[in-house]
Amino acid sequence: MPEFQQAVAEVLSRVNRPGSFCASGTVDIHLPGLSVDGVGTLALPLLPAQAEQLIAVAEQAPYGRGPETILDTEVRRTWQIDAGSIRITGRRWSEDLERILRAVTEGLGVQGQVQAEPYKLLIYDTGSFFVSHRDTEKAPGMFATLVLALPSEFSGGELVIRHKGDEVRLGLQCDDPSEVAYAAFYADCRHEVLPVKGGYRWALVYNLLRPDGGPLPEAPDHDRERRQLAELLRRWGDTEPGAGLPHKLLCPLEHSYTEAELGFAALKGVDAAAAFIAEAKRRHVEDSIRTHRCDLDTHTDKAGRPYTLVCTKNQASYERRVQQRNKDLANRERLLGAGGGERRAEQPRS
Repeated sequence: MPEFQQAVAEVLSRVNRPGSFCASGTVDIHLPGLSVDGVGTLALPLLPAQAEQLIAVAEQAPYGRGPETILDTEVRRTWQIDAGSIRITGRRWSEDLERILRAVTEGLGVQGQVQAEPYKLLIYDTGSFFVSHRDTEKAPGMFATLVLALPSEFSGGELVIRHKGDEVRLGLQCDDPSEVAYAAFYADCRHEVLPVKGGYRWALVYNLLRPDGGPLPEAPDHDRERRQLAELLRRWGDTEPGAGLPHKLLCPLEHSYTEAELGFAALKGVDAAAAFIAEAKRRHVEDSIRTHRCDLDTHTDKAGRPYTLVCTKNQASYERRVQQRNKDLANRERLLGAGGGERRAEQPRS
């Protein structure tokens, strides 16, 4: 096998576990009956009047710092209601929750039994936020957090999750009132909730536990492989045609797939893990554009697989130069004014 193909195959051979540090998505649900002590049955989507009623019976949410529990609205401005005050009914709710749990455990790369333990109902009104932090262990066997964003109208309030240099930003908004947006992430992830700009954002929070007392799952760590693969693909892309490198690169899959199901979303096991780290090339391009302040707006189109990086030309550098010129002209006027109002006439350029 030629040297380049051998190098790629060697990197991919070390990727033996699928999953990521977070998992998210939306799911259609059978609308449950949801009630809270002191408020009663709640409408879905949440009505503004009922949101105010929830806040009236809620308490200001604290945060943990080491062994301490601290209340500081400069760090966290959120309302919370204990799980013991919440009632969720409906014959199909347990099925819907189990479906979400299967999706997030697969997305996190977790094998074995996982239990979702209800923790809090959180309510974010306009201006609410939570600065970047890590979750403390709230129950024995906890290894991750699951957030279910219930139907409501709001803007802002994005959930930002970071892990070892990677970042995911989730709006957790649904256009359909029968949908729930969910996000799960490992306990060692730093995350924050950006300020809510309008409306009410509310979410059920669950602790994800290992009920059998076994070793706690950790986020898959393929950072070295992603860096190596990104560098190999970068060098491949920079190589001139005819340099002895292949025009196409085919990677055999471990599992068997029918033609109808073959696609990135249907990959299993190590195939899914290898596809995940291959996305490093796309992320490398996007990060380079932002780092070097290129005149491009970027976003990732996630309508299909593989994801598509969309770049749109803008005038950012021109606008920065115009802004700097205006500042320079203003400074010049102030300097001339400080000199007693005397101005020397500008000489025409030759």
